Amino acid sequence: MTEITKTTDGNGGGWVLIDGDCPMCVGLAGRLAGVFERIGYGVAPQQTPWVRERLGLKVGEPLTELRVLSPSGQVVGGADAIVFVAKSVWWAWPFVALTRIPGAMFILRALYRRFAANRHCISNACYVRRSKPIAWGPLVLMPAVAIAIGQLVSPWVFMWLLAFSIYAGCKWLTWYQASSGCYSRCGRYVQYLLCWPGMDATRFLNSSASKVRVTARQWTWSIFKVAIGCGLLFVASRFEGLDAFASGMIAIVGLGLLLHFGLFEILAHFFQKRGSQAAPIMCRPFCSTTLGEFWGRRWNTAFSELLRQHVFLPLSRRVNPQAATVASFVASGLVHDLVISLPAGAGFCQPTLYFLIQALGVFVQRTAVAKAVGLHRGPVGWAYTMAIVIAPVSLLFTSPFIVRVVLPVMSWIAAW
Repeated sequence: MTEITKTTDGNGGGWVLIDGDCPMCVGLAGRLAGVFERIGYGVAPQQTPWVRERLGLKVGEPLTELRVLSPSGQVVGGADAIVFVAKSVWWAWPFVALTRIPGAMFILRALYRRFAANRHCISNACYVRRSKPIAWGPLVLMPAVAIAIGQLVSPWVFMWLLAFSIYAGCKWLTWYQASSGCYSRCGRYVQYLLCWPGMDATRFLNSSASKVRVTARQWTWSIFKVAIGCGLLFVASRFEGLDAFASGMIAIVGLGLLLHFGLFEILAHFFQKRGSQAAPIMCRPFCSTTLGEFWGRRWNTAFSELLRQHVFLPLSRRVNPQAATVASFVASGLVHDLVISLPAGAGFCQPTLYFLIQALGVFVQRTAVAKAVGLHRGPVGWAYTMAIVIAPVSLLFTSPFIVRVVLPVMSWIAAW
């Protein structure tokens, strides 16, 4: 706080004006002071006399929002102030680009107002009161905006826009629910929201985790998977003689290796070394001997954790675990239908059918007959699991999706 209070109205640049009585605001401003300095902005609390005079604030008037005083004398407040400063930071361009989506600023302003209105700072602990509308709102509104503008862009752009909007809404939901209290390191919030793809916010935000030693072999293996993924994407985008479905599946496998198995695993290693509880998204799924193990504990644990918390556990308490299991697979199918079938404009309900087959496979594997023949363990269990996962995959990645979404992405990559 000392460095901030030394600022005066004479730096010749702009100012980021914060609430000096909020420990979270002061802490975050301190961490970003270097960024602000590089773009010509100082940081000052709004309690400073010259700031109050410049903004026309009365003594004792509550401070409701962040404000930015530009070098030209323009005053911008709230969510608009965040975007205003972000435009001058080169690495913040994805965020600025998202704010240009129709309706995005309306949502951002509403979120900021709700956050500011419910903000409390007591003994260096800032927290936000829980609210279902503000928690679930982005997960509803952002995909709705993506769908509204989906007809204006190509199907593959629509697919990525829709997928990202759902992902961002889920990130907000999990962060909001996990941050009913406050953690001392506000930078961990930023890391979770913008850098870590997982969905277990409570575990990731736990600042008491010990650092994990990552071996050179683990780093090498992760980098190798990134390289293989890039190689498969190159093959899919360059070899025109391949069958369309085969080319599309090679591209999907390559993208999975590049992102989920490669880059996301590298991020997990990075955060583990820094003391965060960041388990890899993919936990050797092809070592599974049961479908329950594959979908519940090994494959895309970010999504499975989300389903467990918001579908399986609530329903298992109200009805029974069997119905909750079916509902979880149906929910997964509907999400995939939304991201795959809607942009492709065809193949509706096929992804949902794929996940219903997975649910049926789970129940078959748990029957007494299946257990008697060893269908739930060892090589037999592994073979059964892989067969149920892989054999109906054409229902998940339909031909229209391959032709209208995946192959155009490969053409775009080839053009680059």
